[in-house]
Amino acid sequence: MIDKVRKTIQKYDMLREGDTVTVGLSGGADSVCLAYILLRLKDEIGFDLRAAHINHGIRGAEADRDESFVRDFCEKNGIELTVFHRSIPLEAEASGESEEECGRRIRYECFASLGGKTATAHNLSDSIETTVFNIIRGSSLKGVCGIPAVRGNIVRPLIECSSEEIRSFCRDNGISYVVDSTNLETQYTRNYIRREILPRFEKINPGYAGAITRLQASARRDSSYLEKTAEEFLGQAETERGLSCVQLKSADKAVAGRALVAFIREKSGLGAEYRHIGFISDNLGRDFEMQLDGRHFVRSKNGYITVTEKAGEEAGKFCVKLQIGENETPMGKIEISVCDREKIIFNKKNTGNVFLCNIDYDKIDGNTAVIRSRNEGDEITLAKRGVTKSLKKLYNELKIPKSARNSVPVIADGEKVIWVYGAGYNKKCEITEKTKKIMTIKAEDDYA
Repeated sequence: MIDKVRKTIQKYDMLREGDTVTVGLSGGADSVCLAYILLRLKDEIGFDLRAAHINHGIRGAEADRDESFVRDFCEKNGIELTVFHRSIPLEAEASGESEEECGRRIRYECFASLGGKTATAHNLSDSIETTVFNIIRGSSLKGVCGIPAVRGNIVRPLIECSSEEIRSFCRDNGISYVVDSTNLETQYTRNYIRREILPRFEKINPGYAGAITRLQASARRDSSYLEKTAEEFLGQAETERGLSCVQLKSADKAVAGRALVAFIREKSGLGAEYRHIGFISDNLGRDFEMQLDGRHFVRSKNGYITVTEKAGEEAGKFCVKLQIGENETPMGKIEISVCDREKIIFNKKNTGNVFLCNIDYDKIDGNTAVIRSRNEGDEITLAKRGVTKSLKKLYNELKIPKSARNSVPVIADGEKVIWVYGAGYNKKCEITEKTKKIMTIKAEDDYA
């Protein structure tokens, strides 16, 4: 296996003579195996080796045990060690991330603070789990590529070794390690995939790992080509005024979407979500503002896209004309259709559902109706409640985070609020015996 790791390092040009390499050492089988192998390759290749351990403040005595194990391992093997103490539960609560997401971010921040290169123990099995996880979430092609062998200063020498190979190597060489009890729990998404989903894949196709690895390789080739093409396009379409909507419209959607992602990342440092790109693409040439996070927003004005910052409650508001058909919003698609009353069959699904409802189209001015963010003073009398409330109070009741409130779509006609995403429609727009035409509002339930 040492030879296999050596070949992986050479194949991806991971480590060179004179490099300083920090191995991320949790104390688990993968990271201890990596440290063991790098110790045996460091003089051969000519790099300096040190280690970093992050105590996440999650597992109490078990986390302290892991730290103690790592300290002993490094002392016995003459490895310089840096230990970071963080409270992931508190930091995750403050940032709004899950503990998994926050822990990952903190780990890489700690590694980056040490400089040089960082070797993490991600392996082939981890890469396959990542691909499956991304597919389930609804990933782009890039998410199918799995974990890259090299990303900037992060290198992954075990990326072509499976978990089974690593544990066999530890067993055969008498390498001891600690077991994180949370890896045995299935409430964490990746653990569930590892322990419940992948064994079922193996029953369907015993060679599934090789099949997914081939899929990843194919996806990486295609994704790399599309990324380069998008980069070239961005160089042509970006001007001092911003990103040209005309050129975005004329480009292939696969290229335009990637160019938008790259443009937003360059200007804000943020990774745009699928719904953000969909909203921008569907509204090219129309003036709008769309929130990315608490500070950054995308603006389309006079045919150009820009990304800027805005502070306070006005950050990231958007407003576009309501159109029959699909309307892209920061919370997903909202589909609008209009038909004669007699063509609608009323049932519980389309009368008592906040994401699918029918209202009296005759009570709306279709020429001035818009989909927008909340405005100061907005209020609505919800049909299912019969009580008039300000949107501010309604959002409080729905427990919508303040940072997300400007992304919540509101259909309005002038100052009259017709419908609020996740809440329902205005009682004033209820269907009566006099109703002739009906507007159906169908929204994606992305609020959760």
